[in-house]
Amino acid sequence: MNALIKTRPPRLLGGAFRRGLTPALGRAAAARVVRSADGRYVPPPDLARTRAGRFNLQTAAHLLAVRDALIDAGIPAGRAEDLLGDLMYRVMRRLHRPIDAVAAVMHPRDPLARVRRREKIDEALFVRRPDWVMTDVDTPSGYAFDVHRCLYADYLRGRGEQEFCQRVLCAQDHRMAKGRGEVLVRTGTLAGGADRCDFHYLPAAEQKSHSGTFANGMEYLTWGTGPKTLLFIQGGPGSVVPKGGMGLRMFRRMLDQYAKAGYAVWIITRRRHMPAGHTIAGMADDYAQVISQEFGGRVGLVVGESTGGLIAQYLAAFHPHSFGHMALVATGAVLPDWGWDFDSRWGAALARGDTAGAGAVTAEMLLPGKSMRWVRRLIGPVFGRLMFAGFDCPPGDILVEAQAEEAFDARAVLPRIQAPVLLLCGDRDRGFPRDVVEETARLIPGCTLIWHKGGHLRVGSSRRVAADVLAFVDHS
Repeated sequence: MNALIKTRPPRLLGGAFRRGLTPALGRAAAARVVRSADGRYVPPPDLARTRAGRFNLQTAAHLLAVRDALIDAGIPAGRAEDLLGDLMYRVMRRLHRPIDAVAAVMHPRDPLARVRRREKIDEALFVRRPDWVMTDVDTPSGYAFDVHRCLYADYLRGRGEQEFCQRVLCAQDHRMAKGRGEVLVRTGTLAGGADRCDFHYLPAAEQKSHSGTFANGMEYLTWGTGPKTLLFIQGGPGSVVPKGGMGLRMFRRMLDQYAKAGYAVWIITRRRHMPAGHTIAGMADDYAQVISQEFGGRVGLVVGESTGGLIAQYLAAFHPHSFGHMALVATGAVLPDWGWDFDSRWGAALARGDTAGAGAVTAEMLLPGKSMRWVRRLIGPVFGRLMFAGFDCPPGDILVEAQAEEAFDARAVLPRIQAPVLLLCGDRDRGFPRDVVEETARLIPGCTLIWHKGGHLRVGSSRRVAADVLAFVDHS
């Protein structure tokens, strides 16, 4: 073993961790945790060839020891990893502050050149070959490069700690970018099983909205430069990335308030080409996977609407550490017969490309009853053209979602939910009537219920929802 791979963690790390944990634990408890971690420290294998690489390995090994010491002190594993993630962010911000200053002095008027200069300095100081292997990637906007070898991923994979790597270390890339007013777009990580970590930085001057596809086949649209992350799970059956027209305007109308409040907004679809029989719980697992692989294991806020709310309930029950707060909008623990009949007819029309038929079904929300049938047939094609033109969800996925809705019943799992949950529903929603909503709220521990006037579509498109959600997050 190389002499520089120490049998005890460097004093520099112990001091930094003790200071970083003191605000959350208190000075005495933080000191006890760090002393306990020293005894748990397992020297890493000699994977590195540079001094910087050896220090990287010691840092990762010490992080694992501190995590285990925190858990032994009675702190839940998810909370322990959150504390370490916050600590690493503060350490990295301090280390990179002079690098950012140098890049700003060298390129005062060119934000893209600042990003390039900063990353090149960082590569020279902290992530040196052959321990880290990177290649620049040509891109029409921003600055992009791929990491083909990551020392952290190599070591932590060998310890069976891939998820720890993503939550505590990979997540810092996104946090650092947000702290600088940039957006980092990434489709996969080595720790998450991808063949590379791809980095695509968009400086503030180049940010509008950006779309793409994650490694697991889930498509996304993102905008906003705030330090917090909002994951929006849209209704269904079927999910799409809005590309323009009325659909995009509706999404922006609903979600722009979050961007103004400091969130980076991410609309993420269901996985493409889902297998027959894929359940709502399975879709929640897909979202948990993308949170783990692309967002470091945690997002600040999840908003699930209608069918998206069904998925969000399972995400909250079985993946409690994947988010901070959750809002469920126009949804419930079960989908009554009227709601499933509506969704199955609506989904079947969309799956066969009948936008006029889908528009006529949608009109039932606004103009119910047999006497209004002729009006619905009349305005159906107009609704269809306005709302569903360009709806490019694979037909099979629409039908899989509709079938999953029929079998959905989350009542047995809702008592498992631990995170703060806000439920917002309409007092005249035929899809999720009052008795279903009230039962849902009773089953979720500590759930906050807010009633809005109106039906399903009115609540789902209301700007008041964002205001209520932001107030809930601020006060809970």
